[in-house]
Amino acid sequence: MAAKGGSHPLSRLAGVTHSLARKSLSVLKAATRKPPFAYPSGYDLYYRYSHDIGNVLGLRLIGLYARDGRVRWRAYPALISLALILSPFGLAVFLESYTPSPAGQRLAYYGWLLYFVSLCLVVSGLSWAGVSVFHGLTPALGEVLTDKGKRAYDLWADRATATGPQVLFGLIVSAGAVTALRLASQVPGMDHVVFISPASYLSIAVSGFFISCGGYWILAGSILAVFLTQEGAMDLNWYAPIVTPGVELLARCYRLAFYGASVGVGLCLYPILSWAYAVPTTTLLSLVKGGLFVASLSAIMAIALVPQWRLTRTIAEARRAAFTELSSLLPRRPAEVTEDVDERQAFLLTWLQTLAGTRNSTVSESAVVGVLLGAATAMLPYFVKLLAGTN
Repeated sequence: MAAKGGSHPLSRLAGVTHSLARKSLSVLKAATRKPPFAYPSGYDLYYRYSHDIGNVLGLRLIGLYARDGRVRWRAYPALISLALILSPFGLAVFLESYTPSPAGQRLAYYGWLLYFVSLCLVVSGLSWAGVSVFHGLTPALGEVLTDKGKRAYDLWADRATATGPQVLFGLIVSAGAVTALRLASQVPGMDHVVFISPASYLSIAVSGFFISCGGYWILAGSILAVFLTQEGAMDLNWYAPIVTPGVELLARCYRLAFYGASVGVGLCLYPILSWAYAVPTTTLLSLVKGGLFVASLSAIMAIALVPQWRLTRTIAEARRAAFTELSSLLPRRPAEVTEDVDERQAFLLTWLQTLAGTRNSTVSESAVVGVLLGAATAMLPYFVKLLAGTN
């Protein structure tokens, strides 16, 4: 006998899903709306950036916002986001009653769902840690910025924290991930490697959006280095440009961002390569694997090198200006130095020698090793699959 209207399980699920979707959408709209903010008198980068943190889409979705120069946390948006991240599990369990997953692939099926849930949580945690580190260095960085540098930061922040670009970037990445999964599902032999259901597509779509939130800010942060290193944007320590606190901390922050990006790239590549190397190789798959390798390596190296190169160039210019001015205060040739060197000349000579012996780059030997290890981490899935394929 047919069930009465509205009593069918699918009808009840549709009603509950519709109600939850409307409620979640209203919460997400509120979370993505920029809160009102009044800057204190004068320019304070710490307060400005605390406001900008509140406008980072990925952080607003997990409940972070700014008040009185401090980053605070709301539980309700975070719970909604957590429910969204876990929704593929709920859908997978529900679908088991209608389209059971193959017994031999069930463990892998739910394992991959858990993997993508974990990716969302890892990226959210790395994003939170990244902006917290940058927030901690804003007092020192604010002292280094000139009026031109402050205007450059404001211009970058107004554009980067706009909701539209962040949402658009997330939707593009999410749609691209779903399309890639659809294409992968049509590769001969893929059905024997991984079971793909509507829950799989939902998992890819959700994780793609959350992962894009972290990727967006790594890219935007690298672009910030270009804004802050324009000519005249920074007033470095004239005596020792390389150890100017704001710049030194900023260079370290960029290295930490690179390490986080390397981990993220490696984690995102692993499932793709696991599936791609588990089926017979085709021309298309070879192109995909090669293209991913080149694109991933290029992206992480750009993230590692562009900010450091820009900061190094700024430091080199400041160091060169200081060296030139010091040299102009001393005799042009050593032979012109009198035997009775006064204290002023002795001080300038010592200072000039010290400046000449300092590093000219933000990249130390340990930083170079860290960059190489970070690149190796990002490419680790390739190495593992290649070694496995040779056995």
